[in-house]
Amino acid sequence: MNGETPDQTDARLLTVIAYSDFRVLPGVYAFGPLRRDLDHVSPDALAGVRDGDQWSELVPASDQPAQAGQFTVFSFHFDPKFDATGFVGWLHSYLARKTGVAHFVICGRDRRSQPPLNHTRGGIFDYWGCPADRAEVVISEVRTLIDRGSKR
Repeated sequence: MNGETPDQTDARLLTVIAYSDFRVLPGVYAFGPLRRDLDHVSPDALAGVRDGDQWSELVPASDQPAQAGQFTVFSFHFDPKFDATGFVGWLHSYLARKTGVAHFVICGRDRRSQPPLNHTRGGIFDYWGCPADRAEVVISEVRTLIDRGSKR
């Protein structure tokens, strides 16, 4: 936020994470090629992404133990009472520093959105993914932040 000190930003975003709807999705996910066209996205796909002409979809992976290219996915839906400006960058840099684990973020429009809501006031959700074999350390850090924010 304009005019916030770093400490004020941390305090605001700790509140945002504490009041978000945080969920860890069951199973593991992987990016796979979209085999046909955009009208035939898997009904289980969480997201579609494009690199040039190639589309991929994020879909549930097999039930085998976590392998390279498989991700644990977690999500945040934000409470519209709190300004989430800067949340993705804040959490991304925190998790990278604290865990050393790579991760990705996909943002989308919150199904609860109404025209008055915007991306900083509950108008978006975030899907986050991290390597399934390192998910425990990442989820633990997220829960630590939620706990810290709850005590404010």
